[in-house]
Amino acid sequence: MSDPNKEWMDQLQKLNQQQFKNMLDAQAKKRRKNKFRENLKKSQNEAFQSLKDKYATPANQPTSSLSDMLKNLFNQK
Repeated sequence: MSDPNKEWMDQLQKLNQQQFKNMLDAQAKKRRKNKFRENLKKSQNEAFQSLKDKYATPANQPTSSLSDMLKNLFNQK
């Protein structure tokens, strides 16, 4: 007959190992999720900066504002 204390200790050890594995898995999942969010945010910021650089440079902007253009148009005779 086996020792009941040994069986109980074995069950407790298995339970602790399973809980530890679950904790590590949850931490790994959280890290992957955070890394994905970080990469997504970085990608969005890079795309936004690229658009700002493309459309906010002086070469791509009109030389005068729309109101100035309209004033000049209506003041012509």
